[in-house]
Amino acid sequence: WWSLITLTTVGYGDVSPVTPVGKLVGAITAVMGVCVVALLTGIVASAFSNQISRRKEMFQAEIVAALSDGVITEDEMQKIEEMQKRLGMSDEHATAVIELLRDRHVPK
Repeated sequence: WWSLITLTTVGYGDVSPVTPVGKLVGAITAVMGVCVVALLTGIVASAFSNQISRRKEMFQAEIVAALSDGVITEDEMQKIEEMQKRLGMSDEHATAVIELLRDRHVPK
């Protein structure tokens, strides 16, 4: 009992079960609590990852649209820089993405 309560980080509290049935119910509750926290953590992490991916895709789509004629104009570059700042992207990262997409999408 004590090792399970320690492993699930529930803690001993002021009251602890005495009977075997009480310990079983307490153990199941402790394990389910850890499972719920793990599940919620996974959901939040997945949502965060999806949001980051969507923002990167939007940034890349903006660059591809700007490169549709083969040249990024001053106005288009200003929009790209504004989006870069909103996304908290470094200048080096943004430049690397622009160069990569320029190599892929510029008509030859």
